[in-house]
Amino acid sequence: MPFRAASAMRRARVFHPDGVVFRGEVRRVAPDGHGLPLQSGDVLARLSKGIGLPFGLPDIGGLAFRRFGRSPDEQDWDVLLAGSGSGIVGRMIPWPARSWGTTEFSTLMPLQYDGRSWWLRAVATESPTGAMNVENARDALFSNRMEFRIDQACGPDDFVPLAYLRPTGPSGISDAQVGFDSVRNSHPQVRPAPEWLRAVRQSAYRNSREGRPTDALPRPTPPRPF
Repeated sequence: MPFRAASAMRRARVFHPDGVVFRGEVRRVAPDGHGLPLQSGDVLARLSKGIGLPFGLPDIGGLAFRRFGRSPDEQDWDVLLAGSGSGIVGRMIPWPARSWGTTEFSTLMPLQYDGRSWWLRAVATESPTGAMNVENARDALFSNRMEFRIDQACGPDDFVPLAYLRPTGPSGISDAQVGFDSVRNSHPQVRPAPEWLRAVRQSAYRNSREGRPTDALPRPTPPRPF
């Protein structure tokens, strides 16, 4: 499997190999019942560079977060976004940027919910200056100098605010131990689409995980916030 082999050779993730893991808080600002069912609560999140290019070069940023279920029986929800272009077509295309502040993060594929297609986007409302770099992101995340606004759009409609993601501190978990999977860990009423691309993505996630030796380590279970 290409993803498994590449991950094994690098002994790391194939995509978004360099990142920082942090705890955060999602605060919903959209009225309940309007759009996707993302509720306020604690999250485990990761900000990363997509290709791991040297400092100063444009790269495809990544933002992932896990909204914990409200009880042990409720499914956790992983949301994965990558730097993208703008507009109806651009939101589907990975696109590099020179800084965190100029990156527009997108799900790159729609989410099916309540019989309609939805998109998520995230933009930094506060971010460090300068080139895209994991270390300056770490400093900003842990000193209350970085925050993200999460927007939603139904089909081709314009994006409107859904929630804010605010870092609350270090995770206490190493970057190598954390894995996000938006196909396996999804809200029960939300499904990544289209189906054929969902299957490809599921296989890529699985093979990338299997190629990383750290995945044999016991996976930490963060405390649930409720």
